[in-house]
Amino acid sequence: MPRVYIVILLDKKISRTPNHDAGIAAMGISMVAYDGGLGSCILGSVDREKLREILKVPEDLAIALVVALGYPAENPVVETVKDGDIKYCLDENGVLHVPKRDLKDIVR
Repeated sequence: MPRVYIVILLDKKISRTPNHDAGIAAMGISMVAYDGGLGSCILGSVDREKLREILKVPEDLAIALVVALGYPAENPVVETVKDGDIKYCLDENGVLHVPKRDLKDIVR
């Protein structure tokens, strides 16, 4: 469960690449959080008008993204995909197994 929500705001008057700027900020926040033992989720589908009202965000600022931070409930294990099987699964100990393709199989 998230403990903190970070709302990324952009100044409508000066931001020339709003999607890029917000994405880079969200990624940086997520990476630093991970290094600190926190989990994160970048949220783009949010009720911006409701957030604007709750947080009293001025109209000259755009609500770009929200980053939810908290302590992860799981410690997933990343495994290389075998035979194209990309199904996530929980083992008998409740550990989440996340299949990923090998880098050499997707980079040309």
